[in-house]
Amino acid sequence: MFLAGCETASITGVHPTDGDDTPPGPCPAGLSCMPTSLGEAFCMTADSKFPVDASYCERDDDCPAPLVCPVDGHGPAWKVCLKICDPEAADGDLDNEYDEPLDGDGEQTEDGDVADSDASGGDQVEGETAEGDEPPASCQENSDCDDGNVCNGVETCGGNGLCRTGEAPNCDDGIDCTDDDCYSEQGCVHGPDNGLCDDENPGTVDVCIKGAGCLHGSAVKWVPIPAGTFQMGCVPQDSNCHDNESPRHEVLLSAFQMMKTEVTQAQFEAVAGYNPSRFSGCGPDCPVDTATWFDAKGFCEAVGGRLPTEAEWEYAARAWSEDIYICGNDSVCLNAVAWSYSDSDSMTHPVGLKVANAWGLHDMAGNVVEWTADWFGDYPAENVADPTGPADGEHRVLRGGSFGNSADGLRASGRGKVQPFGSGSFIGFRCARNLTAGE
Repeated sequence: MFLAGCETASITGVHPTDGDDTPPGPCPAGLSCMPTSLGEAFCMTADSKFPVDASYCERDDDCPAPLVCPVDGHGPAWKVCLKICDPEAADGDLDNEYDEPLDGDGEQTEDGDVADSDASGGDQVEGETAEGDEPPASCQENSDCDDGNVCNGVETCGGNGLCRTGEAPNCDDGIDCTDDDCYSEQGCVHGPDNGLCDDENPGTVDVCIKGAGCLHGSAVKWVPIPAGTFQMGCVPQDSNCHDNESPRHEVLLSAFQMMKTEVTQAQFEAVAGYNPSRFSGCGPDCPVDTATWFDAKGFCEAVGGRLPTEAEWEYAARAWSEDIYICGNDSVCLNAVAWSYSDSDSMTHPVGLKVANAWGLHDMAGNVVEWTADWFGDYPAENVADPTGPADGEHRVLRGGSFGNSADGLRASGRGKVQPFGSGSFIGFRCARNLTAGE
């Protein structure tokens, strides 16, 4: 049954939108009785005019006490705050077509009782909070409620002068291999987790790409490079030294790993989803070319590595050697280790066909010149440890020479430079990475 006792109500309400659903009840002349979402009752006008002091609402806590919101738990037809009737003044059941019991959501129950609105068996009093919860803060405007945490939704100030929480954002980006987190200031953050892409095939590179998901490319083979000290720069016996290769200076480096070969077109396409190479006809095992510094950096980070520093690159290329070339002091040795102007037919060739250096690295001279992490700048005069180059600059360092270079451009100390957005069919790269625990 509807709760009666509407005689004591002193505020008018609003008629339902269809104008025909108001049940009769013991209300003052011109008013009718309707239930709230909690099974309580309020009085309302029989016409469709809003009362002067009505305020729009969507939930009971939008309304200043002791008003309630009919839309709370119902549909959008009700949009005003109304004073609840006094249930203590009930005069019994109402004998009419609406004389049916309601549950806590306005639904009829089977046993004829009015169901409680909360799980504890009793109605929760407006303004009270569940045990252990902090009461909502008071407010005058929405900005009073903002706690600076975007992860718990946008807080607003309710019509009852109390803050109410908003709806938390859905941070799921739909990509199975990303960690979807929410940070109070940044909001949703989606970090790729390569471990979620492991296909248990040691012959593939398993990477998670934002917006694409898991991709499985050709295997990246890493070669351990031992820690050590070397003399970086032009060797004394080299008569073709350029000014930017001096002064020769001592460098101490920590152990790291280097890719055995230059990054191939197949590897790059598997990770990036495209192949920028002008020599794409060379085949999937040829080095990727026409890659910018940003392309190179992005790939290396995607496979768990980074671009090598310039010092790491020369150290790995020399492999303890102090010769002019990575293979000796006579340029004739280059035929065995490098694709150069003399035998390349002015194009790239599949990686790994030439003889590796003493540490097992292929194509450290010729084929494609390789990006390093460093800005181009003058060498320091003093000894350094694990240098990373200048703090800023205009060009990034290129090393190793390419298929278009003669012997002079393939010297172990030779340096090149290109702006990071630059590219060309002679430019490629390989990656380095830090040693992990146990390696």
